Amino acid sequence: MPADRYRLYSETDLQTVVDDMARQAAAMLDATPTVLLGMLRRGAPLADRLLARMKVHAPRAQIERLDLKVKRYADNPELLHPETALEAPAGANLIGRRVIVVDDVLY
Repeated sequence: MPADRYRLYSETDLQTVVDDMARQAAAMLDATPTVLLGMLRRGAPLADRLLARMKVHAPRAQIERLDLKVKRYADNPELLHPETALEAPAGANLIGRRVIVVDDVLY
């Protein structure tokens, strides 16, 4: 890990945090179709982890996993685009669905 980065959670701690988040999210599920939307780049792997744990806590839930690319969002302000652009997968439909947005910022 580069010296200018700070690791907030160990792998074990991260698993605990993700499991807790999954348990809380699973408790909110009902018959409403659900989409777990990972923000590309680093939110997508976190969404994958969260989905795996949500399936443990709510095995019957049907949860679709999609990624969303946002052009304007960047860790480096010099890389910001002048106008925000969203790129979703072709055919993505969020109307009438519960959407859980996952990004790489953990509380």
